[in-house]
Amino acid sequence: MQGKTLNAIVTIIVGFAMVFTVNAYQIDCPKSIDVKEKVENMSDGWGAADREEFWNSGFVKNISHKSTGVGVFLGEPLVVQKSEDYVLNNKKGFKKYRNEWDVSLRPEDTDRYYASCFYYNSEVVLVKKIDTSMKSCWTDVSLDELGNEINSEHTLYCSTNKRGDNH
Repeated sequence: MQGKTLNAIVTIIVGFAMVFTVNAYQIDCPKSIDVKEKVENMSDGWGAADREEFWNSGFVKNISHKSTGVGVFLGEPLVVQKSEDYVLNNKKGFKKYRNEWDVSLRPEDTDRYYASCFYYNSEVVLVKKIDTSMKSCWTDVSLDELGNEINSEHTLYCSTNKRGDNH
């Protein structure tokens, strides 16, 4: 009798664990990137100066592009996806928003969703495929009273939950 009761309890615990388990992961944008420029299709009569000495002289040091944000693209060519925005916290001088995207794919979809990372003073956008089992992705952004971003975390969180079930 005790064995049956123990089996029933274990089954119930495992069942609850399966129901409340959230399959989620995060994609962190690199904090900064270094970009090397190259001149192509030079106009007649023009040449590019070798600035290696200039860059290494100490006049300008290690110019890198800092991360400015994260977003979601769909397919190739990449199409920007609009997020649903929620206010999570609105205290004096501080607002916290959640930007959330629906990334669920239908069986007939052939495109994939991509996380995208943006950088100050750069046209470079880094992209990474989002796992096809994910249904929603979000990022939280904190702003001061002037609208300046307070936190510098540029992470996209993704979950098997539907959009709207993550807050």
